[in-house]
Amino acid sequence: MKKAVIVLNGQYIPETLDDGFVICADGGCGLLRGAGLRPDIIIGDGDSMPPFYDIYSGVKSIKYPADKDMTDGEICVRYAAAEGFGDVVIYGA
Repeated sequence: MKKAVIVLNGQYIPETLDDGFVICADGGCGLLRGAGLRPDIIIGDGDSMPPFYDIYSGVKSIKYPADKDMTDGEICVRYAAAEGFGDVVIYGA
């Protein structure tokens, strides 16, 4: 089963993440960067850490408009489900 690790804009993540594809909501970039970790993809509207696309060169990113009906965290969970990840761990919630 494919595993995704979603990092949100909370106050804590462990020093090492569970093995898996790392999906980062834009605000979670601060947590990852502080821990010296790198996401596989960054998703969000950029309001929590603008310009979050410049933080990690070469990392795929999907930008959403700020005026939306979902949180960045919900978008990350939906992305994981759409990509076939059956096991999801969320940090920073």
